[in-house]
Amino acid sequence: MHDTVQRLQALRHGAISGPDGERHFPLAVRLEGSLRSKIAQFRNLSEKIGMDGTRTESRAGFGFGHDGSVDSMTRFLNGVRITPDQDVSVTANAHMLAQFLDAMKIDRVDLVGNDSGGGICQIFAALYPNRVRSLALTNCDAHDNWPPEAFKPFVAMVAAGGLAATLNAMLADKSIYRSPQALGPAYERPEAVSDDTIETYLRPFIRSPQRTHDLERFVNAFDCRHTVEIQNLLGLVRAPTLIAWGTDDVFFDLKWSHWLEETIPGTKRRVEFKSARIFFPEERSSEFNEELRAHWVTATEDTASPRTN
Repeated sequence: MHDTVQRLQALRHGAISGPDGERHFPLAVRLEGSLRSKIAQFRNLSEKIGMDGTRTESRAGFGFGHDGSVDSMTRFLNGVRITPDQDVSVTANAHMLAQFLDAMKIDRVDLVGNDSGGGICQIFAALYPNRVRSLALTNCDAHDNWPPEAFKPFVAMVAAGGLAATLNAMLADKSIYRSPQALGPAYERPEAVSDDTIETYLRPFIRSPQRTHDLERFVNAFDCRHTVEIQNLLGLVRAPTLIAWGTDDVFFDLKWSHWLEETIPGTKRRVEFKSARIFFPEERSSEFNEELRAHWVTATEDTASPRTN
């Protein structure tokens, strides 16, 4: 079973009334970037709808989560760690998601993606279009912008064997994480990122040498061919799609939101968050949650309507 270093959590996001008063309980799956594990960016959305990302059951009694560690999904499914020769590419991650849904007997999902997780969502939607009820993409990798130019120094550092030292340095001195040389540019207000949040993001990756190595392998496998190759298939994705983009992102320029809008025929809305950066779903959670909730309601209405094909 393929593994992912993305944060993946499936949850039921509350009943939505259909056109005849029926109650729908769709399932949402979110995929995030490689340096954010456990609760991470979309935790405010989860908390708003009653999901506790640190437990196996939600406070509201629906949905579930897992611990978000590098090898947790494989262990969750079959009780073993990933193998040294296992494919950890982003396409493998997309197939892993399909296998996860099969194991949980889940047919269709609402996908929410950010950063490299957004790229994996695109691959999944392209390869498994009938399993996507709706799609929401925030600032993320797309087409030949993987990895983005501003992230290439980090990729080079990982390739040179410096990941463990870098993670330990950021955990020992949290100001390094917030600095312009590290993750500071990912936030509008990096000074507001708490020490606990940084611990939550990074600590799982140094719990064992194997987990650090798994993250190394994932980053070393970055290759834009995976998203370039699915462009034509992405052009066939008709699931209702929301594209929400921060306008001040050094990693993912606003032009990529336009590219996705033009490429995905299911796009219903493209919205800009002025001056926001890649981690805006965390920093501007209330605004983003409103957009996402409205998108889910619209998707429910669309899927409840009679199909013409």
